[in-house]
Amino acid sequence: MPNYLDLSDQSEALERLGVATAANNRLVNVVRDYVGSERETALLVSHRAWPLLAASMAGIARGQEGEQGLRARLKAGLMDNGAWEQGPPGELASRMAGATLRALTVPDGPRVPVTAARSRSTTTPAGAGVAPGQAGCDQG
Repeated sequence: MPNYLDLSDQSEALERLGVATAANNRLVNVVRDYVGSERETALLVSHRAWPLLAASMAGIARGQEGEQGLRARLKAGLMDNGAWEQGPPGELASRMAGATLRALTVPDGPRVPVTAARSRSTTTPAGAGVAPGQAGCDQG
């Protein structure tokens, strides 16, 4: 988070992050589609992290994924995964913010632990199997 950003002033933070009022309103409507209720949407939008989430959403919507990609991420993170709905009511906004952040930052597809990926790798680490003093390629 930039040092100059005061998240307690949401409109100022949104402006500094380059999220115009019209874009913010659009993002609120998109989120509402996947959260399902006005009340829960209002809780998320009033959360301290909203300007950061909105800036991230705006970036995804402007990028290669476009709004469809943003919608797919929010659907997977909020609508299809209701884990954020479970827990104490007083922590709902924070759980929603966390679920939204994960939806925006975790790439799609199955995650493979690095150690598992290495154990299944068919490539040879640099220098493996090369005698000392050899470059590992035919220089003839």
